[in-house]
Amino acid sequence: MFLISLLTLSCGKREMPEKKVLNKNKLIVVASIAPYHDFAKQIGKDRIEAYLIIPSGESPHTFNPRPSQQKLIAKADLLIINGLGLEYWLDKMVDAAENKNLVVLKAAEGFPIITDLHHNHEHLNETTHEEKENKHKHDMGNPHLWLNPVYAISIVDKIKDTLKEADPVNGSFYSSNAEAYKLKLKELDKEIREKAKKWQTKDFITFHPSFEYFAREYGLNQVAVIEEIPGKEPTPRELKEIIDKVKKTKAKAIFAEPQFPAAIVKSIADETGIRVATLNPLPENYLEGMKENLRQLEKALGE
Repeated sequence: MFLISLLTLSCGKREMPEKKVLNKNKLIVVASIAPYHDFAKQIGKDRIEAYLIIPSGESPHTFNPRPSQQKLIAKADLLIINGLGLEYWLDKMVDAAENKNLVVLKAAEGFPIITDLHHNHEHLNETTHEEKENKHKHDMGNPHLWLNPVYAISIVDKIKDTLKEADPVNGSFYSSNAEAYKLKLKELDKEIREKAKKWQTKDFITFHPSFEYFAREYGLNQVAVIEEIPGKEPTPRELKEIIDKVKKTKAKAIFAEPQFPAAIVKSIADETGIRVATLNPLPENYLEGMKENLRQLEKALGE
């Protein structure tokens, strides 16, 4: 049974105050990141109103929330977040919203979490514990579980179960949609697994440690990370160390992310000759985005 974190101050039958409802006939669902927003839409379709807090082009690690988003949380029935410190800025918004009927689903709860961040790869940009605590909030482990499609299937079930509890009248509708979408996720998992096992090269380098869950699921090695802490660019000395270490790896590709500047990646590629590609950890359409990530990986590792 998947663990669902439901934070609600209501008891008994759940009433939704009219002043806090955008459409009294639909659940108001707010998601912190684009993949969870997409999952909610795939399950709820026209029976919910789904809203996204962080645009897919922005990083949750460096995101600055807006007052309008706090007002949206005040009107929501369900808030879907990842947890594990990814949305470290969100607790204050939830408290300030004073939405007593809000249900919060922490999607990352109940999964085995990667905490040994130095396993199977080397963080090229080292930092102090204090900097890590203040800047990245990854002290609870790597938060990027949604990039493992196997975990994504379980997260879809979590969202489905939470919607059914909040809106039992439409329970069979949510279940049917979730099962149909899970079949597509299982097909994605099969496609990735079949292609990845044929790749000659298993090692790759990323800008940020987003794809560690993906790598471990499919037998790949994220051997190095440029920025363990988003926003903390390497110094010239550290950049030289990065270049030296990249030259010593067997990796054929270094992957940038659209949420972060690509200048450092380009500098490393210019010095080492390593191939540059892009992986998107926050696709608006999860299936399409992950298939594009697969294409990028196959071009880099499969040739």
